[in-house]
Amino acid sequence: MKKEIQVTTVTPRKIRILKIANCPNLSESSTLTYHVGVADDGEILFRLWKNTGAGYFSAEWVSINAIKAASDKVPADKPITSFILNQLFVGRSANNPSFLFAVLKQEGFVQRSEIDIRCYDRVEPTAFMAEIDELTKSDVNLDPDGKPKKLPKKRVVESPSTEASMPAAVE
Repeated sequence: MKKEIQVTTVTPRKIRILKIANCPNLSESSTLTYHVGVADDGEILFRLWKNTGAGYFSAEWVSINAIKAASDKVPADKPITSFILNQLFVGRSANNPSFLFAVLKQEGFVQRSEIDIRCYDRVEPTAFMAEIDELTKSDVNLDPDGKPKKLPKKRVVESPSTEASMPAAVE
């Protein structure tokens, strides 16, 4: 009997970069650059982009939903560490979970636990979500080099002259 091979096609999502920022890694021995993006379906994502230290990482996008699902596997009243993110990076750099956790700390998703200094408590990221909500509503779209660029927008601009002319289309 012949085995059927099932092929799954994944449609790449368009991701708009809303924010480019820096933070120290958890050991504070290097500085990480990361991106916050929004997919065309509205999902918020993070991506590691640069590291001033020697630690390798992979730069794939990770959604807030995946991070929340990993975090929810630990009871809400228990402290967490970057190990909760290991499942998101199977077969990737061992630095990814701790680097992403440093980003989450920077953005206010976690704070150092008062009970165990090696652990973190989850925090509601109210300020971050308000900032991202505003950026999502705007037309900001940063390029990875940190230079801002606007999303292409077609609009009609009326000519200021009094002569009869066609409106000029502006890209």
